Amino acid sequence: MLARGGLLGLVFLAFWLWALVDVIRTPDGTQRNLPKVAWVFIVFLFSFLGALAWVTLGRPHAATAEAGFGTGTPRPPRPRRQRRLSDNRDDVHHLSERERYELERREYYKRMDEELDRRLEEKRSRDQEPD
Repeated sequence: MLARGGLLGLVFLAFWLWALVDVIRTPDGTQRNLPKVAWVFIVFLFSFLGALAWVTLGRPHAATAEAGFGTGTPRPPRPRRQRRLSDNRDDVHHLSERERYELERREYYKRMDEELDRRLEEKRSRDQEPD
């Protein structure tokens, strides 16, 4: 009888320690319902009940954990598929507002790069001219 009680106590202790370490290793902002510091205090002060509350109410959802949060080893982000757009500006009517903004931003920076290259080339040519 005593052996079973001791074994059950070890299981509770292991669960409590695991929950405490899990709270500490979870990136701030991914936990649910309360700030991370509050979860640390709850798990630490209320031992098994605090650990149970962490698992049921505070631990990040599976989708967040799947992205690598809370496991200690972040996974690399999935590569985003780039849309290929034709050079024809009339082909942007099917794009979302965000995609149109990104397209205009890329075009703006491309024009600025070209202008900067042109100005640098003019400056080089002026600097190389004999006086």
